[in-house]
Amino acid sequence: DLKSKKVLGMHWGTAVLSLENPFEPPVRFKNAANMYGYHKDDAIIFKIGEVQKLEDLL
Repeated sequence: DLKSKKVLGMHWGTAVLSLENPFEPPVRFKNAANMYGYHKDDAIIFKIGEVQKLEDLL
């Protein structure tokens, strides 16, 4: 366990790897983060094409 304070999901939707809805992975990521005790604001998902500085996320 890294005891991280935030989790970051990115690169979803970059390549088609399954038959699932392409917008399902971010929802599943947020739900999994919640199950592991992360607040919704601490589970960060980038939008397609979004760029952010790491220092702005912390």
